Amino acid sequence: MYQKDGLEIERRFLLFEAPNLEGITSEPSTINQIYLLLPDAAALENHRLRKRVTGNEALYYYTSKIPLPDGARHEKEREIEETEYLALAKFADPARRVIRKTRHIIVQGELTLELDLFAEELAGLVILEAELDSFEIDVPMPKWAGPFAEITRDYRFTNYSLSAHSRDQIWTWISELQGQRTTGE
Repeated sequence: MYQKDGLEIERRFLLFEAPNLEGITSEPSTINQIYLLLPDAAALENHRLRKRVTGNEALYYYTSKIPLPDGARHEKEREIEETEYLALAKFADPARRVIRKTRHIIVQGELTLELDLFAEELAGLVILEAELDSFEIDVPMPKWAGPFAEITRDYRFTNYSLSAHSRDQIWTWISELQGQRTTGE
């Protein structure tokens, strides 16, 4: 089973409109992400469960993340069985919504981009991210991305934060970023 323990370095971008993916090869998955309220968790550490469905296959993950001062995060993630997922889901943080989204994995040159189209209360929110070895690596934005603003170090747009804030608050943040709009190649 899959396991990861290391640094997560990603550059993230808010897309101001959902892109047209016609002609773009992608591998879509639906993701449900639940944040947990665990009694023995460290103050800065967040714990989550993720169910990822691609085609007819469902995979389940347990992840803990600790934010670091430079914007990276220490991430521990492991694949789990559905029974463990269901048992841990009983510890869902009642103050946080379940994050539901469709993720498209898009290979662009040497980069793998993850395009998240959020659903339900967060429908209309679109975030593109690339996991990298360094924050200094350039991420050339594809033309199909349309207008965007970089949100790499904007904590408000982490899934953890999005799970706790109202749609109105999140759309206020998005409107504040309108002045930072730029477009891809």
